[in-house]
Amino acid sequence: MTAALSIPLALSALVFAFLAISDWRRLPGVARVELAVATAFVLAAVAHPGMSISAVVDHGHDGIAYVAALARVVGMVAALVSITTRVREFALGR
Repeated sequence: MTAALSIPLALSALVFAFLAISDWRRLPGVARVELAVATAFVLAAVAHPGMSISAVVDHGHDGIAYVAALARVVGMVAALVSITTRVREFALGR
């Protein structure tokens, strides 16, 4: 039994695209990474329609599974950096 969420890849791509748009002026490097993650998720969604990230990584036996696995890790790091800097800016009143 896994505790992973079953969020479709297309929705994950939209989330990271929104993060990239919101971080574009504030953190341009992180925003570009988030845009790359969104692009990787779109490509995986086209190759494996209706599947979640976990399903593609676990059951996909093609190159897209490796791209999705890497994008998942890089995306979580980029999201944590974005959220951390946003909380720090809020706490310092900037």
